[in-house]
Amino acid sequence: MTMTVNSPAVDLNTLNGAVGVKLNDRPFYLVDPDSYERMARAQRNIEYLNKLEESREQYRKGQVVVKTLEELEAMAAE
Repeated sequence: MTMTVNSPAVDLNTLNGAVGVKLNDRPFYLVDPDSYERMARAQRNIEYLNKLEESREQYRKGQVVVKTLEELEAMAAE
């Protein structure tokens, strides 16, 4: 759907609880709070999974430090 707002053409598209608006050839999205929270949570999950993958890769390459329980207890006591 296309409509005019104060002269520039605006294209409206609906996508998963968000309204996408193209104003002067630039994208602009209106998102309800629940959809925003779901997107923010998904973004945090992606970041966490990327950190886990990075740690897994470091472990695979042997870029880890190995400590015994006794060594860790000694470090904690210092």
